Amino acid sequence: MNFAQSLHYLDALINYEKFSDYNYSQAYSLDRIRKLLFLLGNPQKKYPAVTVAGTKGKGSTVCTLGSILNAAGIRTGIFVSPHLISIRERIKVGTQCISERAFAREISEIKNIIDAHRIKGITYFEAITTAAFLYFLREKVKIAIMEVGLGGRLDAVNIAESTISAITPISYDHTHLLGRSLREIAKEKCGIIHNNSYVVSAKQEKQALDVLNNVTLKKNARLFISGRDIVASNIKTSLSGTGFSLKTRYNFYRKLHTPLIGSYQAGNASVAVCLAETIKDRLGFRISEDDIKKGISRVSFPGRFQVYSTNPYIILDGAQNKASAEALKGALKRIFNKKYISLILGVSSDKDYKQIAKNLCPLAKNVIFTQADSPRALSALELAHGAGALSGKSFVCYNFRDSIDFARSITPEDGVIVIAGSLFLVGEALKTLSVKRCG
Repeated sequence: MNFAQSLHYLDALINYEKFSDYNYSQAYSLDRIRKLLFLLGNPQKKYPAVTVAGTKGKGSTVCTLGSILNAAGIRTGIFVSPHLISIRERIKVGTQCISERAFAREISEIKNIIDAHRIKGITYFEAITTAAFLYFLREKVKIAIMEVGLGGRLDAVNIAESTISAITPISYDHTHLLGRSLREIAKEKCGIIHNNSYVVSAKQEKQALDVLNNVTLKKNARLFISGRDIVASNIKTSLSGTGFSLKTRYNFYRKLHTPLIGSYQAGNASVAVCLAETIKDRLGFRISEDDIKKGISRVSFPGRFQVYSTNPYIILDGAQNKASAEALKGALKRIFNKKYISLILGVSSDKDYKQIAKNLCPLAKNVIFTQADSPRALSALELAHGAGALSGKSFVCYNFRDSIDFARSITPEDGVIVIAGSLFLVGEALKTLSVKRCG
C-alpha cells in the first residue's frame, strides 16, 4: 500500500472518534490489540513506555516531556491524538513526524496480519496505536511517550503496561461513556496504573484524588502529586508564554519558561518534569537540569492557546469541555483584558456546549456560532439556539471559512479573534489558514 491506500484502509475500520453515541464497555477492549501485537512480535515490550491519561493537559504534558528527553539526546517516540491536519502528526520520533512511506509500511504489515489471521473488529485507533509501536521499534527508540485516547483502562495505549505513568487533571468529559461522577471517570483514567509502578499526578479534585490514592495503594504504586511533591511558584503568563519556578523532590528550578501560554501550563510542565526525574531515577537515563530547562523552553503544541497572527490577534484553542473553557477564559482575561474579542465557537455534539459557551461567550463582543466539517459536530443553528442567550451579538455561519471571513470584517485591527470549542474546528482552522504541520 502507498500512503493514500493506507488512509483508505484505515477509513474502512470503525472509528469511534467520529461517533458520540456508543456503548463504551462493549466497543473498547484490549483483547483485539493484544492478539494483533502478539502476532507482530510484541514490539511494545521492546522498550519502556510512559503512559499519560487525564481529561485535560495530556497533550501538553506529553509534548513537554518529549521536548525534555529530546534535549537530553534520548531517542524518543511520541504518540498523541487526535491530529489537527495530518494523521502523521500522531506518531513522531523526536520532533519528526512519521513519513508517508513509513506510515504506509506499518499499516500494510498490520493489514497483512489481520487478513492472514482473520482478526475481527480492529478499530482505527487500535491500528494507529499498533503502527506507532511498530515504528518506534524500527526506529530504535530508547523510550516512548503514549497519550491515552479515551479513558485509560480499556484504551489501546494501555497495552504497553507502563511502569511510569501520569494522570493529568480529571474533570467532567465523555460522561455518557466514562461515568457521570468524577469517581467513575477517575476509575477509568486510573486503569493505566499497574502493579509496582510510579505515578505522577496533577492536582485533582477530592473525588478523583480519593480514587487515585486507593488505586495506587492496591497496586503498590508510588504516587507523586503536584502541589504536594512538586510545587510551582511565581507563575506569570503573557503572549510570550508562561514563566514559573519549580520545586521537586530533587531540585529547585528557577525561572523556567515555556512558550505554551496559560498559568495551567506551569502545572502541565510540573508533571512533565517529575516524570523526567522519575525516568532518570528508575530507568537510568542521563537528564540534566539544563536539559529540563532547554526542553521546557523549546516545546511546541499547536492548537492550544496558539497565537496564529496579530492585527487582529487570532487565537486557536481546542477547549472542548468545561474545565478547558474555564482555563481559556482565565488566560484571555489576563492577557487580553478589555480588548475587543470576537469568538468563533464550534462544539462536538457529545460535549457540554452550555458550559463551554457559559465561560467563553460573555467575554466576546460578537459570537459566531459555526460547525466543523465533522460528523460529530453540533450544528451551528442548534448551538446558537442553545447558547445564543449567553452572548451579546450573535451570528450563525455554517462553515469555518465564512466564519473567519466574517470575524475579520467585524473585528478591529487591535482586537482578538478566538477560535475555540473543538479540536476538529481548530484543525479545520489550521487547514484553512494554510498552516503546514508535517513536512
